[in-house]
Amino acid sequence: MNINSKTVKFIKKHNNATIPSRAHSSDSGYDITASDMSVVFNEKTGYISYIAYDTGISIEPPGNMYFLLYPRSSVRKYDLSLCNSVGVIDTSYRGNVVACFTPTFPTKSTDDIIIYNIGDRIAQLIPQLLLDITFEETSDINKTERDDGGFGSSGS
Repeated sequence: MNINSKTVKFIKKHNNATIPSRAHSSDSGYDITASDMSVVFNEKTGYISYIAYDTGISIEPPGNMYFLLYPRSSVRKYDLSLCNSVGVIDTSYRGNVVACFTPTFPTKSTDDIIIYNIGDRIAQLIPQLLLDITFEETSDINKTERDDGGFGSSGS
């Protein structure tokens, strides 16, 4: 058994839900699949606001762990983008794991775009250790070579 091994309990809430898994033991993310899908429309425009993919599972991370939900690299094959760029599944959250995607261009029908289907791997869960930190207010912080250069200041 790996010294970094942890057990994460989960409940299958849909018959077609699958266990999060990774293709290789060296992969950081655990793929999750769609077990249900709902399309939400903007009432004013009639365009799709987002598509919610329910994985059909609820998870119970150990108290010192949480998960980041990222799109899989294969999202480039679809006309979708994860709504909030990165999702956070806190250690205390017990609801279904849901990934919401927005169409990459305005559309009123899923027939006009390439979307995930039920059973497809839609996103990945990346485990993170929860750190208990304290922020300390100060009047000065150490200077660095980069200092306050941001937003592309370190190169093109």
